[in-house]
Amino acid sequence: MKKYWFVFKVSIQNHIIYPFQLLIWSVSDILYFAIFPFVWLSIYSSGNQVAGYAQMEITSYYIAIIIVSSISITHNSREIRDDIHQGHLNSFLTRPVHYLLYKFAGSSGFKFINLFIAGVILLTSKLLFTNYIKIPFSISSILIFAGLAFISFLISFLVHSIIGLSAFWTGENSGILNFYHLIFSVFSGSLAPLALFPKYLQIISDYLPFKFLLYLPAEAFLEKINAIEIFNIFSVALIWVCALFGITLLMWHKGIKTYEGRGI
Repeated sequence: MKKYWFVFKVSIQNHIIYPFQLLIWSVSDILYFAIFPFVWLSIYSSGNQVAGYAQMEITSYYIAIIIVSSISITHNSREIRDDIHQGHLNSFLTRPVHYLLYKFAGSSGFKFINLFIAGVILLTSKLLFTNYIKIPFSISSILIFAGLAFISFLISFLVHSIIGLSAFWTGENSGILNFYHLIFSVFSGSLAPLALFPKYLQIISDYLPFKFLLYLPAEAFLEKINAIEIFNIFSVALIWVCALFGITLLMWHKGIKTYEGRGI
């Protein structure tokens, strides 16, 4: 494990060395969501609640989305695809490290730095928009949010790994990635809380892992998850993590057998 801890630390150092690039990457993760609180403030000008969300809750929801996106959502599928296409994977196969664990450690380092950026965003938002931002203060709520944010990171990493590893067979997997982004935008809760969606879409989301990426961590941030739901949510999340982990390992072992060292 020491070698992966070393990769984790090197990843942090590499991103700190290039602060402007780090800023660009971090901002690109959150900019998409930043406009939504202002849209909803306009909507709430004609009423006090929408589908059970008060004005402060809906704006806080999108602040939570920004935080979770910053610290949990990964984009490692493109890196894996490029490593396969360009032959960079060869250098990893000769090292005493597992390729996927190496990528996981690198992604963890980047997200660790983003924890501090997320903290700045949260504090700045609270200072500038005191009447519109709700922050959880109870230890239990913070722990639930932290746990779901970590699960979001695991699921995001595994899903993107699966998409990236598909390049072993598909060659160019941009179509798969674009389709994922479409599904993600609907069922992750990035556009709006899933509670505002038609009932049939809510039912579909219950059979997919995407609500664990943004919606459920944001709900925990708003303290809308009760004690009875916690066990079921984490149990289902664990099943998804195990299933996606199994698919990722299977694709890796199958794919590496067909790998031809492209790009050499």
